Amino acid sequence: KAALAQAPGELLQATLKQEPEGRVWEIEIKQADGKLFDIECSDSTGLIVETETRVASAADPAFAAIAKIDEAAARVKALEAKPGTVERVEFELEAEGKASYEYDIKTAEGDYRVEVDAASGDVVETSSELLEIGGV
Repeated sequence: KAALAQAPGELLQATLKQEPEGRVWEIEIKQADGKLFDIECSDSTGLIVETETRVASAADPAFAAIAKIDEAAARVKALEAKPGTVERVEFELEAEGKASYEYDIKTAEGDYRVEVDAASGDVVETSSELLEIGGV
């Protein structure tokens, strides 16, 4: 409810992730104008902990203005963190003005999301996917 209140639209997917701080739901929402949001809510409190705007590609002007490394280099970093098969990459603009590549990676141990900072190339988050509902 909190995610849809912040970004009213169509719920595309909900993914329960285990992060170092605890379990969070990542809610993917598409608004009527086509704008995409990934909103993370705490599994225990339901409060929003992070909001990201998703863009179509690294060529998006807002993303490109921040990014210092390309997607291929970011992919290498993500696969170093979690060796496996990349199933999807997203290009995200974060509320605090950062840009990141977010990879869904299938490994022998399970499914993971690995986030790579588009400016520094650092892996800033790795979380295991516990449950995924819906999908695009």
